[in-house]
Amino acid sequence: LCVDGGIRLVGGRERTADGRVEVCYNNVWGRVCDSSWSNLEAGVVCKQLGYQGGVPYNDGYFGRSSGTVYLSNVQCLGAETNLTGCNHDPIPAFSRDCYYTMDVGVSCYNKTKVLCSDWSLRLVGGRESGVDGRLEVCLSNQWGTVSGANWNDKNTQVTCRQLNSTFSGGITSSTFSPATGPIQLSSVSCLGTESSILECDHTSVVGPFPDFSNHNSDVGINCWRNATIDHLPSPYLLIATNAGVLQMGMDGTHLSLVIDQPTMYPMYGMDYDIRERALYWSPYSYQQRQPIQRSLLDGSGISPMLDGICLAGISLDWIHHRLFWTNYCDGGIHMYDLSNGTDTLLFNGTMTNDVAVDPINGFIYWSSQTPGMIERGALIGGSRKVLHNTNLQCVLSLALDIASDRLVWNDFCLLKIEMSFTNGSQRTTLLSPVNAYGMALFHGILYWTERSDLDQIHAVKSLRIGSHGNIATVGNFSIEVVKIRVVDMSKQPLADPLKLNCVSTAIGALLLVNCSANRALKSISCSVKNRTVSQCKLPLTIDLPSVDSTTITVAIRATDVYGLSSVSSVLYTKPTPYIHLVNNSPKIKGNSVSFDVTVNQPILSIICQMTNQIKNNCTLGRYTAQGLQAGPYTFTAQATTADGQTALISRRFNIASGSLDCVLVLTNDGITIIKDVATVEFASTGNPKALICIIDNKRSIYPCTSPLKLSGLGTGSHTLMVGSIGCAGNSPVMVETIMIM
Repeated sequence: LCVDGGIRLVGGRERTADGRVEVCYNNVWGRVCDSSWSNLEAGVVCKQLGYQGGVPYNDGYFGRSSGTVYLSNVQCLGAETNLTGCNHDPIPAFSRDCYYTMDVGVSCYNKTKVLCSDWSLRLVGGRESGVDGRLEVCLSNQWGTVSGANWNDKNTQVTCRQLNSTFSGGITSSTFSPATGPIQLSSVSCLGTESSILECDHTSVVGPFPDFSNHNSDVGINCWRNATIDHLPSPYLLIATNAGVLQMGMDGTHLSLVIDQPTMYPMYGMDYDIRERALYWSPYSYQQRQPIQRSLLDGSGISPMLDGICLAGISLDWIHHRLFWTNYCDGGIHMYDLSNGTDTLLFNGTMTNDVAVDPINGFIYWSSQTPGMIERGALIGGSRKVLHNTNLQCVLSLALDIASDRLVWNDFCLLKIEMSFTNGSQRTTLLSPVNAYGMALFHGILYWTERSDLDQIHAVKSLRIGSHGNIATVGNFSIEVVKIRVVDMSKQPLADPLKLNCVSTAIGALLLVNCSANRALKSISCSVKNRTVSQCKLPLTIDLPSVDSTTITVAIRATDVYGLSSVSSVLYTKPTPYIHLVNNSPKIKGNSVSFDVTVNQPILSIICQMTNQIKNNCTLGRYTAQGLQAGPYTFTAQATTADGQTALISRRFNIASGSLDCVLVLTNDGITIIKDVATVEFASTGNPKALICIIDNKRSIYPCTSPLKLSGLGTGSHTLMVGSIGCAGNSPVMVETIMIM
């Protein structure tokens, strides 16, 4: 590849390590003739070729050349990075004293690391690697910049295509930091059809030309991709310019050209329709009529509609599929139905500019100049109201944030951005001075386009509302940027209806109803058994005992941010409670009985009762009765569940006469003491076979019958135990204390 200032070695043993030195000039290889060729010149040649050093050869050592002599009397200091940077006779060197035996050569040694290949390009210092940044070109294994003198957008288009075949073009930017290395190229001039800037007219600064050391005009570019509908992460920015419509990420990356229609005037009116993923725009031309254009968000399928109008602003009603636009020529505010193609004049005005629509709350906002004014009206016409008409001159753009109920506008004449609520209250100044054009509000962040007439550098900037002036620059451009929109693809197209799904969960005495939807909801309403719930919020909590039926119908109605509604109903039936007898209940032992009970769902209480017995709270699950007489009995248990229902169980059982326990009790006077003689009267039931009487755990008394007389007891306390033997049931022991004074 012959590039001006490049060198090559010819006729050597190793094609790139030694040989006769030739230099490129005007795309033709020529001779280097010198009678004083030294180590200094050989070292510069070898370093230019990527070696650490070299040995000089004279007297045509590597053979004779038949080309033109370009360099002669070369004198290097050794620090030069290329041979043409050394002192030499003017090019071409028409020296009659240069014979072919004076062709010079070198033998290079120690190959250095290849940093780059000649005429490769890179972008440095940008936001997105390989997409934007300061342009640098490689020559002689060294990166250097490109002078921005006479650089134009055609040069940028060729450069971007050379960098990446997927790039469709780009724009020039001078916002990247300058470099400190060499300037490799200047005076680049492309037609726009070339595949590489090597094919464009240019000047190689590394050649026999003045050294450029001022990096203030280094070229910077921002390349854009071929636009597709979904190539950007949502949300992203749409920017109307005098080169067309651009897509750009919220951080300034992923720039792409959507509409490639360069115009004398910028595309002033622009908005998009998420329902059809369509883009609407029209170039602004003072007092000249232009059509509204429509395409998909990737720029395909461009077609005109509504021709012959003086459009200033566009705003899409994505719910009802209508386009609202302002007519700068007659001042009218119009509604164009995209479904049937009819256009309706809603309001008359004077020199109207921008328009913003709120399809959820049913309002349209528009601005005017001469006089400066901001007004509001109903989407179908009527209810016209002036919001602001003082200290205004030329309001170019409006931005509406429905979620926060905010309206923002910029006065291009007074150089300020102001804000108020949508009803016109609490007007305040956000920024001043500021040379803003278009604006968009998204999640509390204001985006706007800004221009500078001094250096023709245009920008997209942002400010979080309430952040006290912390302005961020999203992107800088050499083209004029005007309108801006935030595309939020999370707003599903309306062809996809609102889907609401509600489910219920019973937890104890509470029924919880929660819902999920396929997009954000604006409001919900609730009803239980066709009765409206005053405070409806999810999850909805229902107290089951307060609902006097076993079947409960809950209806949730939701409205999304588009104004569309959906209803989801939940039918809940209280489960039927029942009581279990567990652990082999009833358990009968002698004249006692026990029941273990459980309920199939959470309970508030359970009351148990038997024939001729008192009610007992057996919430812990067990009921016990003792001392029953022989005969039939009925056990009942009634439970109240957590959701207010009741359950009842009844069981009959029998206490057999032969299974009664023995019982010993004192009768009549019980114990009578006269002096040292104690008389004990007792009785037994259960038909024991025998009774045993023991005094003080030592002496048995026989016979053990009632009344039992105990004599000879000493003073003090004595213990009498009476036991039964041979009972069918339990065999109890009666213990009594006798005190002799």
